[in-house]
Amino acid sequence: MKKFTLKTSKNKNIIVNKIFILVQNEASIALKIKNDLRKHINIIISNNHDYLKKRFVSKNFRSIISINSNNNEKFNHMLIMYSNNKKNSYLLNLSNIIFKRKILRKMRRRIINFHPSYLPYHRGLNAFDKAFHGDLKSGSTTHFCNNLIDGGDIIMQKRYKIDKSKSYFFNRNEVFKIQLSQVEQIISKIIKNKHLYFKKQKTI
Repeated sequence: MKKFTLKTSKNKNIIVNKIFILVQNEASIALKIKNDLRKHINIIISNNHDYLKKRFVSKNFRSIISINSNNNEKFNHMLIMYSNNKKNSYLLNLSNIIFKRKILRKMRRRIINFHPSYLPYHRGLNAFDKAFHGDLKSGSTTHFCNNLIDGGDIIMQKRYKIDKSKSYFFNRNEVFKIQLSQVEQIISKIIKNKHLYFKKQKTI
C-alpha cells in the first residue's frame, strides 16, 4: 500500500482542507451524511436542479453551489474555479460526470470517486445492475480519479455478495450503506488530515 499525505496548514489548530461533493440527480448518499460532518462540506449540484437545492439548504451543509452541466467546457472551468482555489481542496464525486484531463492534472489525487462495485469488476454506468443480473459480485470501491473510467488507484473497497432471495432494492440498499460509510470515512480522514493509503487497481 502506498501513502498519500493530505496537504494541511502549518497551524494545526486551523482546518484548511476544503471538501466539495459533486452530486447529480437524487443525491441520496450526500443527503444521508452525518450531521457533524456536514458543516465541513460544500455541495456542488450539476444541472441546476432547484428541487435538490431546496433539499440541501435545510441540511446544514457549509455551502450549496449550482452549476449548469449542459455546457461541458463551462462546467469543467467552473469546477476548477470552485475546487482548485487552494491546493488543499478535495472533490468527492457522487455523480456520473467524466472529468476532463485538464481537471485531472490540476487536481491530481484530489478527486475521489465512489463506485458501486468491487473494482475492477463492473466499471462504468449501471454497475450494480450488471452485478445483480450477472455474476452477483457487488460492493463499493473508493478510488482516486484518473483518465480511465473507474480505473484509478484504490483507497478502500468492500465486497458484497448479492442475495437473490432478497429483492433488487434490498440488495441495492446494502451497497448504498457501504458507499455512505466510505464517503463518511474519507470526509473524516480529510478533516483530521490523516493519510490516505492506496493501491494500484488490478486488471481482469
